[in-house]
Amino acid sequence: MSRAYFSARLPVDIDRAWAIVGDFYGVAKWMSLLDTCVAHGGHASGELGAIREVTTSDGRTVQERLVAYDGVGHSYSYEFVGAIPYPVSSYRGTAHLLPIVEDGTTFIEWFGDFEAESTVREGVKSQFEELYTLFIGDLRRHLASP
Repeated sequence: MSRAYFSARLPVDIDRAWAIVGDFYGVAKWMSLLDTCVAHGGHASGELGAIREVTTSDGRTVQERLVAYDGVGHSYSYEFVGAIPYPVSSYRGTAHLLPIVEDGTTFIEWFGDFEAESTVREGVKSQFEELYTLFIGDLRRHLASP
């Protein structure tokens, strides 16, 4: 199993950050890479089994299923449903937030555990880390907007 990882500090308190990140269906509101996010299956945003279908700005469609959700612990995990858009045999992504008590800001980590052939593993890891970097950068810009 390999892990792609990115973390950062967000300039807001954890409740404000979680209100955005914790909305499983709300990602298209703040991720620049996405055009739309549609809920499938009739589940609530934080309910296990919830499926979101995202359409990227280049027209690709990806479905992700919520496999773990901890509102109190400020984290959730998801996996791809159906066709996997990367050369991996499995993938589980996780977004996790922690309060930084000293200054009232938030620590966020976004990571993915995946299986991939050794010939593509490092390239896939880099791809995921670039995506997490983009996601968190978009989140920072969203949090800074009035």
